Amino acid sequence: MELFATAYGVRDFAIVTPGRTILEKTRDNLTPGHRKSLLGPMSFTPVVVTAENFATPVMRAAMDDPTRVKVYLFTVQSLIKPEAKTGRKTREFR
Repeated sequence: MELFATAYGVRDFAIVTPGRTILEKTRDNLTPGHRKSLLGPMSFTPVVVTAENFATPVMRAAMDDPTRVKVYLFTVQSLIKPEAKTGRKTREFR
């Protein structure tokens, strides 16, 4: 991220994790002050956007700011919601 953000001006990164545990560990790595944070040597602090905070006014403002580095962090399950079929007990994915 450091290379792409500083050398090439990339401001948006997407990380899709296979499950909640890996998502939480990745979020911890991108959280300033957390004991497992990897941000120490980085020249910026990214805004971490998740399914839980995506629709908040603060995150919406951060996402619209072209100067901020954003990391969109989601699980596969949060991106693909099952759609219930009517009259049946099975689910169909979109």
